[in-house]
Amino acid sequence: MKPLIDFFLNKDHARKVETELYPDPISSRSVEDLPIRSRGLIANTISTCTGCRDCAQVCPTGCIDIETQEQPKSFRLWVSKFDVRISECIFCGLCVDACEPESLTQTKHIQNASAGAEGQVLSFGKGRLDI
Repeated sequence: MKPLIDFFLNKDHARKVETELYPDPISSRSVEDLPIRSRGLIANTISTCTGCRDCAQVCPTGCIDIETQEQPKSFRLWVSKFDVRISECIFCGLCVDACEPESLTQTKHIQNASAGAEGQVLSFGKGRLDI
């Protein structure tokens, strides 16, 4: 019985306790450390967006809201509202693939904590056009 007690009291045989930190300070120091094909939040270059609504039609969750207005003396549509509800987005990238003018991109920014629902909507629209 004595050798068994000595075994448990011997510090050389004790297990080392490890706690992993989140995020891992070694592997994820910055956004550049993420894998190459990682998909983050959606960004829209609204100046090149045509308001065609292809991205909203292909979205499986319907998290993209687009409102457009016709501009007087112009053939282009005015994108007054382009909202993406992040809480519903599954970051699949289908909207980015469907965007012909390539105004939609997926960033590597993956964290978007907010205190309320207002912070979970990304707004890219130009605002209402007063005609």
